[in-house]
Amino acid sequence: MGGIHFLNWSGNDNDPMLNKFRDLIIPILEQADALNALSGKDVNVGLSVNHEEEEDEEYEYEEEEDEEYEEEEEDEEEDEYDEYDEEDEEDEEEEYDEEEEDEYDEEDEYDEEDEEEEYDEEDEYDEEDEEEEYDEEDEYDEEEEYTVEEREADFLRYLREAAQGDDEAQYNLGLSYGNGSGVDEDFDEAVRWYRKSAKQGNAGAQYLLGSAYFNGEGVAQDYVKALKWFQKSAEQGDAEAQCMMGGAYYYGSGVDEDYTEAFKWFQKSAEQGDDVAQYHIGLSYDFGKGVAQDDVECVKWYHMSAEQGNAEAQETLGGIYASGVGVDEDHDEAYKWYRMSADQGNAGAQYCVGDSFLEYGWISIDRPSDHTEASKWLRKAAEQGYASAQDALGLLYFEGDGVIEDFVEAYKWSNLAAAQGDKRAKGRRDDVTKKMTIEQIAEAQKLSREWLDNRQD
Repeated sequence: MGGIHFLNWSGNDNDPMLNKFRDLIIPILEQADALNALSGKDVNVGLSVNHEEEEDEEYEYEEEEDEEYEEEEEDEEEDEYDEYDEEDEEDEEEEYDEEEEDEYDEEDEYDEEDEEEEYDEEDEYDEEDEEEEYDEEDEYDEEEEYTVEEREADFLRYLREAAQGDDEAQYNLGLSYGNGSGVDEDFDEAVRWYRKSAKQGNAGAQYLLGSAYFNGEGVAQDYVKALKWFQKSAEQGDAEAQCMMGGAYYYGSGVDEDYTEAFKWFQKSAEQGDDVAQYHIGLSYDFGKGVAQDDVECVKWYHMSAEQGNAEAQETLGGIYASGVGVDEDHDEAYKWYRMSADQGNAGAQYCVGDSFLEYGWISIDRPSDHTEASKWLRKAAEQGYASAQDALGLLYFEGDGVIEDFVEAYKWSNLAAAQGDKRAKGRRDDVTKKMTIEQIAEAQKLSREWLDNRQD
């Protein structure tokens, strides 16, 4: 079942974990190739991951730095705590007491005689409905009531407790800095507090520190160090860290590729309900990587992931039902999953939804064709750089089908697809060129370059 992803539509690998493990590399290379094709100039892209030999020195420096600043931080943080108005805490307690009194007052308002009366089933049902509605309103109000002032108060509380060495507070303080909650966003500070918490064994902080190294946020990007902290967290049972460990071995990020080891970590994470890991268990069974190929198992795990809302798993299920590989062919079911994925912004699924509205599309749905609707979905995918959608959109502009005929737009989209290696688009671009003036061709090329420049920005 290895072909069910239909990645050959765009000439690109559309695997979801590449968005985690390669999204910093692939788009740069693709745009460089595209600029080469459009401008005729060589654009060299240098990529490097800084694996410095000074790793030990860096940790020694970090430890010295931690010790050096600990006393200063304690003094500074104590000053900040003194500034924190204790009256705020008293106010919060008073508010809480008032709320409790109000609740008790409301309860006292009920007539004792009413409590002795028997309620019929309808009354009980109505009361349950009211309670459910009340609970939903309470949850909504609680979320809305988390004000800026409360975020700032939480930040100061985390700061006070973190200075006393509480690893959970250090972790939360790192999150506050990382998310800009109650304080200005500061990745450097976030990493500093993640590290303090991680060194005490906090699994969540270890995962976030690994993520910081993986993404190069607050520290220099380093896949090896990222893997080190992911493993510490994963060994404590953190599902996200286990999934990242699986991905590292699956794609060879910071470690040699090892599909068997990847499957082991994905399985640990998937069994805890991680949808990305479940999707990769499906991939492993689909392509027989790290485990024997099994159509039934692969579909089962894709379903588990897709039902949790994983867009890549939903797109893959669309391909499975459209092709009838491992399941009965069902284009209505295929469209359902494609549409769910497309609504989340998945370019491949958007292309398939657009294709389904064309009478010559490969997905056959029992409904009238609608080329205007097709152009809408194809544009969504084309704007994300999906080559097959760009080619299809170029054809619609060339023929004035579902859109107003526009040779400049037709050339632009066919040109962009051709720049990614789509041979069919190259032939279409040549066809439309024969109907264009020199000025129109120049304008279309300008629009192509501007589109690529905007993508790079």
